[in-house]
Amino acid sequence: STHCISSAASDVYKRQEYFYDHITASAAELGLTADTLGVPIQELLHIHHGEGLGYAHSTPEELAYIVRVSQSTGVIFDPVYSGKGLYHFTQKVLPEDLAKGPDNRVFRSGQKVLFIHTGGIVGLYDKESEVVPLLPTAKVSRMRAYPAVK
Repeated sequence: STHCISSAASDVYKRQEYFYDHITASAAELGLTADTLGVPIQELLHIHHGEGLGYAHSTPEELAYIVRVSQSTGVIFDPVYSGKGLYHFTQKVLPEDLAKGPDNRVFRSGQKVLFIHTGGIVGLYDKESEVVPLLPTAKVSRMRAYPAVK
């Protein structure tokens, strides 16, 4: 079967080689090497440059998407990394790939794609004033960050 790992990563301060090396090393820790996969991981990995408003700056469309996906899946995404990456991947990368035609696509029909959620959920608290209006008012009126227990 064909595998594809896709990363919608911003390489503002790091080159793509950094991501390829980092992901290759992480995969090796999981026992996924060129020997176990049958090909070098770089052949399975596609890094897509995502660009937005900048670090921790979100568009209303990105925030609405993050809230919608979080509500429908139960998986909470942040507006800084994973949420932006998923938004860029599903709203930009996949549609652009589909437009290429079947012989030129990176992603093939029926292919499994792995999107890695890297955490960062606490980033939602910085966006409280923008996120709360997107939530059902009958259920949420504010987000509360509790102080650390010492």
